[in-house]
Parts: sequence; C-alpha cells; structure tokens
Amino acid sequence: MFGYGNETFQKLITYPIDSTASLYSIALADLNKDDQLDVIATDSANEVVVILYAYTNGSLQPERSYPTGFGSNPYAVTTVQSKNKTEVDIVVTLSGTGYVAVLTEYDAAEFQNETRCLTDESPQSYSVTVGDFNGDRHLDIAVVNSGTDGLIIIFNSGN
Repeated sequence: MFGYGNETFQKLITYPIDSTASLYSIALADLNKDDQLDVIATDSANEVVVILYAYTNGSLQPERSYPTGFGSNPYAVTTVQSKNKTEVDIVVTLSGTGYVAVLTEYDAAEFQNETRCLTDESPQSYSVTVGDFNGDRHLDIAVVNSGTDGLIIIFNSGN
C-alpha cells in the first residue's frame, strides 16, 4: 500500500503473479538504478526468483522470473550492495539443496551470473541476512537452517 504521508494509506493494490506461484520471501532494492524500489520475491513452486521492476509512478512492471534450478526450492531473499557500490546483488536460500545463491547484477538489471555456496549438507535454509560478522570489511552471509537447527555463517574471503 502507498502512504499519503499523513499516517493513512491508499486503497490496496494487488499485482498478479503466476497463479501457480508459492511466494515465501520479499526484498526491496533499486536494481536498475532508476531511483525506484523494485520488488524481489522467491517462488518455491516454480523454482524462480521473481522481480517486479518499479515504474516512476509507483506501479510495477509485469514480473520477470530468474530460474534457480530443479529441486532448488528458493525460500528466503535479501539484497546487498556489491563491492563497487553501484550494483545490487540478490542472495537467496535454496532450501531444497542446502545452498545459498548469489545472483550478480550486470547490464540492464539482468542477472547473468549465479554463485552458489554450500550452507550445510542438510537443506531447509529458511532465513538469510548479510553483514560483516568478523570485522574484516567483507560482507558475509548468515543462514538459519531448520534442518539442523543451526545458524550458519559463510565468511567472505574477499575474492
């Protein structure tokens, strides 16, 4: 819902997503550098990351889907500013595999590269965040894994 700026909201707007979708997590970021927040969501049923790019009038473009692979079950999503501070990367848990995928942005907000990091031999990673957990100025990834009831931190070596 869009706010009027006086603690009230405009009428609810629903944006259609694939009717077979099973959405679990949402994140916001300006992916295409137009000063508008775009919407990123995970769709476990279709094994994709869904992106709805924002128009300048506050509405959203039709969805674009980025496959995460058979059996991946994308669940949690967050975004992170890349090393060069001009691009945004998407970090998504693939709860069907025990991996986290980092989708790296390239030209025209098209994600061309996916890097996977193993979180655990047990799948079921349901939450993810990014931060510098060891003070080395490199962003690390933290994942909660309900399969092992553990918190897993993937430390970034700076590469």
